[in-house]
Amino acid sequence: MSKLTFKLKVLTPMFMGGADPHGQPELRAASIRGAMRFWFRAIAGAIIDDPKEVYKLESEVFGNTERKSNVVVKVIKQPKVREFNRCVDKRTINYIGYGLYGMGGKPSRKCLWGDAEFELEFPPRCQNLIGYTLWFIQKIGGLGARSRKGFGSVQISTSKNDLINKTLNLPFQQMLQSSYLKEHVKKALDKLVKDDLDFVSESAFPSLSPHLFIYKLIMTNERDYRKLLGKINKIYRDLRRNLPPKKRLYLGFSHGDNRRSSPLYLRPIKFSEDDAFKILLFLFKNEIPDPDFEELFNEITDRFENDGRFGYA
Repeated sequence: MSKLTFKLKVLTPMFMGGADPHGQPELRAASIRGAMRFWFRAIAGAIIDDPKEVYKLESEVFGNTERKSNVVVKVIKQPKVREFNRCVDKRTINYIGYGLYGMGGKPSRKCLWGDAEFELEFPPRCQNLIGYTLWFIQKIGGLGARSRKGFGSVQISTSKNDLINKTLNLPFQQMLQSSYLKEHVKKALDKLVKDDLDFVSESAFPSLSPHLFIYKLIMTNERDYRKLLGKINKIYRDLRRNLPPKKRLYLGFSHGDNRRSSPLYLRPIKFSEDDAFKILLFLFKNEIPDPDFEELFNEITDRFENDGRFGYA
């Protein structure tokens, strides 16, 4: 087994905890492993259309109820804990941060901020896969509550493995262009999938296949995450309020016990520590039950691109 220590830097406030979300927050090993599982499925599901086969591969790496995981995560340094009001202003994130601030007599959640470290133990044959799943967590996915709406953005690095560091530093645009993506998917699944498979056109779960994954990168000059989240909050709130009822439902809803998460991800990312923020908007097509999803996505990205608040680079 290989063992590596990774450094994690929180870029936008992270909200993560145990059974009591309003209790003391902590960076949890189970949450990191869960995010790695999600992106493993998205990677494998880009070229494998049989969900049973994806689950079989996932079980080989991350285990299941009957077998132990081959990937062990241990948090060895926790980020700092901050009060909600020190992280964000409730008034400016009241839409994208719904559920994080105090409501109904409940206190606002505390957030995690700053630097952390975690340790990964894994079989040498999974080295490529580890690098790629962590790349997608830091560049696309995030960690913790409301990560789809801008919170929990992170940067991850290690100083002791040149191959994984090279993967973690792969250029964003190069990784997601379809001409390069298949090469990276094959590298990620090296020694796990031997067949040379094509991108799938249908999937039972989120998939990075170019047929099922669409994205838009918005360049900004904003370096202050508070201002960035405030601007995202206002644009997204105004956008949803002005959509026809049917399209509004596509972006998630909650009516009693009938709920559906929004399929739209709004992710603040950085290409380097000193870089200005970019905003990545993306969705998995199979999460929207309507053939007009691209029209809706284009409408959303146009609103962000044409808004004058960001000071575009």
